[in-house]
Amino acid sequence: MPNFKYGVQLAGESKLSFNAVVFATAEEADLAGRELLSRWFAPTGYEVVKTDDPVNYEVVDNTIKRKGE
Repeated sequence: MPNFKYGVQLAGESKLSFNAVVFATAEEADLAGRELLSRWFAPTGYEVVKTDDPVNYEVVDNTIKRKGE
């Protein structure tokens, strides 16, 4: 079963930029991507993609947290 992460689009870049944050669901990754876009001025957009990387973040009570915290 795939996991999900978001990548941000930066002006002048042709590829998405990713960090190490991975979620179990596309909905969690989408929430995190929207949240990041709302407070950073550099990204112009974001996209959620599937990954085989292990889940290390989750959304708990609408808050993004490192898994297990």
